Amino acid sequence: MSPRTESRSRRLHTYRLRKRLLRRSPTNHCMFRTARHESALRTCVSLATNKGKKFVLAETGWSSGGSQPKVGVASPANQAKYFSDLFHATRSLNFDFYWYFAFDTDFFSEIANDFGVFYVNGTLKSNFQQLTIRQRDPRAIRNVGSKQLLSENEVNVSMSSKSKDWVVQEQQVWFFDSANQQVRSKSSDRCLDAYQGWDGGIVHLYRCLDGEANQKWALESSTGKLKHVTHKGFCLDTDPAQNNKVQLYGCSPKTMPINSGA
Repeated sequence: MSPRTESRSRRLHTYRLRKRLLRRSPTNHCMFRTARHESALRTCVSLATNKGKKFVLAETGWSSGGSQPKVGVASPANQAKYFSDLFHATRSLNFDFYWYFAFDTDFFSEIANDFGVFYVNGTLKSNFQQLTIRQRDPRAIRNVGSKQLLSENEVNVSMSSKSKDWVVQEQQVWFFDSANQQVRSKSSDRCLDAYQGWDGGIVHLYRCLDGEANQKWALESSTGKLKHVTHKGFCLDTDPAQNNKVQLYGCSPKTMPINSGA
């Protein structure tokens, strides 16, 4: 997130600077050592794509050990989780990345020594040996009646017609994670989230969290309904009286049937 002290003018200046760099340089760096803005990565990918240039994340990683108050908890489980999430995000947004270190080291501080995928002796770490990354197939979520597609824009969801604009097309693609029962946006890598278990309940996007009950969905193949697992008896629906507002509503024969084909 951007620091609250960062002014709007500075953000605008940074954005314009990136555009100039991408326009003039054969190779470029969009540098942000920390997550200064939630959409910074997405902005850089978009700018590079618009200029016909390849985007590469030059350095990233997660430590499997040690302690540092300013960073997230370093553990084998969190390292594997970060690698898995990173893999899916980079495949979704179609860019490459370089891991910080292939091997652990013994000449930095404790936490910096443990970024490797392999131990110092060259053995693959057990957390990576046990890691399984499942393929996610892209899907479109279509209202069978109106033929409109579920679309995302930052944290909001809406229904819109199939678009020829590549940015909008990307916003209309979703991944079903059957293991975690999540519906994940290709464009933002956020998950479909419904936190109000009643008719007309808000449906939006939120950072994907494996244990988040509001993000659990199941596709009922016999009816084509996307049912909420936690809020029993409620389905993904739209309200034609409110410009096809996406909402949670009690499952019934009138609830929006979903076609989740590619």
